[in-house]
Amino acid sequence: MKLNLILSLLAFVTLVHCFSSVYTAYVYTQDQQQDATSKEVQILRGGRGVQTSNTREWDGWPAIAYEEVGHPLVTKGDSFFNHARELYFRKDGKSKKTLMDEFIQVYKNRPDPVNMCGIRINHALALFLAVKEIQPTLVVESGVNAGVSTYFIRAASPTTKIFAIDPLAEPICNQGKRWIDPSDKTTNLTGDKFVDLLDIDWKGMIQRGEIDVEKTLVFLDDHLHAFERIAGVMKFGFRHVVVEDNYKLEEGKLHTCYHNQLHLLPIII
Repeated sequence: MKLNLILSLLAFVTLVHCFSSVYTAYVYTQDQQQDATSKEVQILRGGRGVQTSNTREWDGWPAIAYEEVGHPLVTKGDSFFNHARELYFRKDGKSKKTLMDEFIQVYKNRPDPVNMCGIRINHALALFLAVKEIQPTLVVESGVNAGVSTYFIRAASPTTKIFAIDPLAEPICNQGKRWIDPSDKTTNLTGDKFVDLLDIDWKGMIQRGEIDVEKTLVFLDDHLHAFERIAGVMKFGFRHVVVEDNYKLEEGKLHTCYHNQLHLLPIII
């Protein structure tokens, strides 16, 4: 009971931080980009004095885009991530339990209690909620490491198919053996069986009706160029994408995201 209370408090505090750092992004067409109004502005940059920055503005877009990095991202639109606390603490009509109660039990039983180089509680909360709300028929997980994120995906949905993709056969950071989902609904494209996310025959599978892009969630945890990966999967029609990066500031390859504030980047289009 005491452990459940501690985990619940930890999860609640994490929700306050994690979901305040979640942003919804939208992709503009080329015509919309051409319609942007560009101008130079003067910015006071702490001890570095005044600098010039190129900016862009669009009609109907509630923010200014700056050319240089370091400016906070902004939200546009509304998704379930904006209502995370409400969804996690809403009581079921029959059992009177909450989604947080379910998550705490899942979290307590995670296969690696430390998971040094993998998903932590804040990202696990967001991923778990995404699977619960989107109810995807397929989750494509690019970047598996110790398999803990696979565990959370499976715990959130026992019926969802999973493509678990990783070039390595074993996890990094001396984390021992990878957790392997015992379900026959998971396809492990790891080690010798590795096929990169963008090299999979998505077009063929879509044409054969094997997958539904509208009901597919792509989870990018491979620490590659996030926006290139997003653009790559969107070409096939995928619209639900969650990007995670566990690296500290200036580490890893996710330099297109503002490390100080961006923990997850859900694209719900």
